[in-house]
Amino acid sequence: FVRRTAVLLPALLGALAAVSCSRPGYVLGFAGDLSGVAADLSVAARNGVTLSLEDVNRSGGVGGQKLRLLSLDDHGDPSLAIDADRSLLDQGAVAIIGHFTSAVSLLALPAVEFRQRVMISPFASSPLLADRPARLFFMLQSDAGTEASALASVALEQRVNAVTLIIDEGNRPYTEQFASGFEARFVPGGGRIERSIRILGGESGDREAADSCIRLKPGALLFCLDAEDTAFLCQRIRLAGLHPRLFSSNWVMTADLPRYGGAAVEGLVSMGDLDQGATNPRSLAFRMAYRRRFGMDPPLVAYFGYETVTALARALGRARGAGDLAAALRACGPYPGIQGDFFFDEQGRARRSLKSFVVYHGRFVQADSLLYAGRDAGSAEPRP
Repeated sequence: FVRRTAVLLPALLGALAAVSCSRPGYVLGFAGDLSGVAADLSVAARNGVTLSLEDVNRSGGVGGQKLRLLSLDDHGDPSLAIDADRSLLDQGAVAIIGHFTSAVSLLALPAVEFRQRVMISPFASSPLLADRPARLFFMLQSDAGTEASALASVALEQRVNAVTLIIDEGNRPYTEQFASGFEARFVPGGGRIERSIRILGGESGDREAADSCIRLKPGALLFCLDAEDTAFLCQRIRLAGLHPRLFSSNWVMTADLPRYGGAAVEGLVSMGDLDQGATNPRSLAFRMAYRRRFGMDPPLVAYFGYETVTALARALGRARGAGDLAAALRACGPYPGIQGDFFFDEQGRARRSLKSFVVYHGRFVQADSLLYAGRDAGSAEPRP
């Protein structure tokens, strides 16, 4: 009861403010884990959303009307996420920007669909979210199945012939879909899955997975875990004197992986849509604006947060109303992304050009740039 009240009180205050001001414009609702285990992701995404909203408003808004942002903390809890979404919609939100795991998004989505509104996530990417009759969910990243298939192709190109999977059961709508997508490409290509280790992320699950890996002595590992759990496992495995090839879903592509993993995660390969180190003009301008406003470099999820509002603003300008927003989002692409155009397919999945990345000297670096420099992009070379 205390947590639920803590979440809903800001909503009630926001509703009172809306009544007293009666300001015209479009309301965007943001719901994410702003104080729990995924707070770094949610806060960074909200920062990107805020910068984009301000840019749109400086340019005249949408049809002369300003965008306004209302945000609520879902604590990463599905029941609180549902409450947050309903509160934001009651306050006039034309779309919900959230949530930040596929598991929470999947459980919260029916309540938003019931109201015939759009949910658009800068981070969640399970194919199960797109495979729904209402077609009201949109994802800014490539879906997990597409990403996993591309990663399997990279592993096969590097002549990896056997992989052990480590899967977090706590976010199954994402991790199971990723593992299935990898296997569907890897096995027909001549590879085999040696074993699947299923855990609940956290200290006890990590120790169990590490002990299993040390006993098995695998030649290659594929992590379907978050950054902190992946970093812990890599540390334990390296300390045991093992040096398997490392692959991962892009769930790990945050600053936490090199921060907690250090030299143990060097050489880990993942797939991603955007490059944090890109030097094209829009990327440089975004990083500079983010640093000025928030005092740090933007995590990748902030880029997706920015592009979420880019897409919503254009679609709102062409939609006949909030109920027409989903159709407008599909029709109004391609959208000008920070690192290239993107569009949404009929299932609401972002279509972009995926790239392979390697952890090199504590950063995610595009594999092509390392190969050009004469490095082995999949090696486990320790950081000097």
